[in-house]
Amino acid sequence: MTKKDFLISFVVATFVVVVGGLGFIYWVSKGEAQVNTKTVKDEVIQKSVDTALSTDTEGKTNLEKEAAMGGFLDEKVFQQMLHEMSHQKVHASQKWGFIEMKESTINALLKMLENGNYENENLYREILTEWKEGNFKNAVEHHNAIWKLQGGSIGMATRLLTEEEEQKYLEGFQDTKFVEESGSGD
Repeated sequence: MTKKDFLISFVVATFVVVVGGLGFIYWVSKGEAQVNTKTVKDEVIQKSVDTALSTDTEGKTNLEKEAAMGGFLDEKVFQQMLHEMSHQKVHASQKWGFIEMKESTINALLKMLENGNYENENLYREILTEWKEGNFKNAVEHHNAIWKLQGGSIGMATRLLTEEEEQKYLEGFQDTKFVEESGSGD
């Protein structure tokens, strides 16, 4: 190999390494930006859920007051509330978030369905109507339908909780946002 051939090979190899390195850095940073954007969106949704469930001195939630005044929730927030409420009734390997199923919350969400315009209104109405009637036999399917709408990949519900498991879940759930149960549910 001549000196000229070596120099050309060296320049080409250096160019390939530099371009490849810059491409890799761009690819990694783009992926991080997408992850950070999703994390920020999730945090905003969760903050909205928390705000909706904040109570006044009389024990009324912001959700109840907004529903009574004709207000409605963003669809992603509505989905998150249904998702977190369903955790009380289903077994899944992982659960993030919890909202206790209360008649007042169910009624407020039903009222918000009347106030708003939701793409998945029929599904939400079916779920909330069954819950209002005390019918939770489809809670696994309901959880998973919402979970899929949210792009779920971990924590698919696999079965209903027994009454004992539900009671233990309710007693053990305090201020934690993440609960991991034994068993598989992915």
